[in-house]
Amino acid sequence: AGPLEAVLFDVDGTLCDSDPLHFEAFRDLLKE
Repeated sequence: AGPLEAVLFDVDGTLCDSDPLHFEAFRDLLKE
């Protein structure tokens, strides 16, 4: 389970609904 898989889950909207904080962390990560 690498970062890319986690990003795919975020794009799928799974973590977006269940873990908004996780999504925000990824959004900040992608900004950089």
